[in-house]
Amino acid sequence: MSGSAPRCPICATVAAVHPAGGGNTQVACPACGNFTLTNSAMGELRSSPLTPRQAANASGWLAEGGPSLITSDGLPRLKGLATPNVQSRLDRLLLRLQKDTTALGDPVELNADSRRAYLSATYSLSDEELQYLVKSLRERGLLTYANERWVLPALSPAGYAHIEEHLARNARSPIGFCAMWFDDEVMPLWTTSIAPGIEAAGYEPLRLDKHEHNNRIDEEIIASIRRARFVVADLTAHRQGVYFEAGFAMGLGLPVIWMVRNDDLDDTHFDNRQFNFIVWAPGELDEARRRLQHRIEATIGKGPRPPSGSFV
Repeated sequence: MSGSAPRCPICATVAAVHPAGGGNTQVACPACGNFTLTNSAMGELRSSPLTPRQAANASGWLAEGGPSLITSDGLPRLKGLATPNVQSRLDRLLLRLQKDTTALGDPVELNADSRRAYLSATYSLSDEELQYLVKSLRERGLLTYANERWVLPALSPAGYAHIEEHLARNARSPIGFCAMWFDDEVMPLWTTSIAPGIEAAGYEPLRLDKHEHNNRIDEEIIASIRRARFVVADLTAHRQGVYFEAGFAMGLGLPVIWMVRNDDLDDTHFDNRQFNFIVWAPGELDEARRRLQHRIEATIGKGPRPPSGSFV
């Protein structure tokens, strides 16, 4: 309709949509965040819009630090994103409520302005799904209501305890552990993307072959992961050790941030395909660094260390 407010081409939220250089479209969405669509990708979305579920998954992924540029080649990946499991979505809701709570016990109003961001944060396609998640946490005793309306939830003491015990493991640790293939072929990923991305987010990057130790390597890996705040797992070349280290971290309840080189994405193990990978290309390592930093900050929060800018 002529004169109507522009909307995000991903989630249909009212957004700032402007022409960008080269015929691209720049979007600043309160739910998805800031990103750019190429002209061809915008044309494909107009002719073949995302389904509601695809839109919910894509919005959640972009809000967590997805790509800043969406091309037509990237649309199949966007449309194929899997919905996180329910427990993961409940955890995302708790963490978002904690972030938005101004004082202990205060309710957070899920009003017309804020609710869209909560839909994205929890990968929900409707108010009904978000309401289901809020009520589920209340039934577990992790939330209370300021009144009987589900749109005014507040973290309960048990909710804060759950976050501290299960979602903030090693909360004071400054270490971001990296599990990856240690081969010259992918070393530029470490030096240009992973190490500076972790450091820019306020954490200390740890790669075991850079760490001096006298223990057996498997014991040192386990000890290092136990001390870490999170793990970055790059599945390029699909080394079994990387799968093991990531699985061990998940068993401890540590956040795992997944990466893979673009030509190896289709060969990832089927158990891991539901995760939102940072897909990188050898010629775009600065973009991988930016996305990793933003994913860490969106998933875990800013770390305690100032950047040092040295990774040799």
